Amino acid sequence: MSKLRRDISLEVKKAVKMELASVNESLKSWCTKMDTINATLEILTEKVKDLEKKNMYLTNQNTHLELQVNAMEQQIRNMEQKQLDNVMEMK
Repeated sequence: MSKLRRDISLEVKKAVKMELASVNESLKSWCTKMDTINATLEILTEKVKDLEKKNMYLTNQNTHLELQVNAMEQQIRNMEQKQLDNVMEMK
């Protein structure tokens, strides 16, 4: 009976070791995938930060250009008004 118990015990240990080795390989594979995902996430995070900075720069530049256009339009309106005033004075 003792030998049978030892044999069963050895077989169970072998089976458990094989299963643990399989689980260990799966975990290693998932760890590698997670490392890849984390590296990709880090790269994408940096790209998003760069794009946010560029977007802010372009937004500021656009605002500045809009202000310049508004100022030029105001100058044109003033010039047109002066021309109208000159025409009125001539009549």
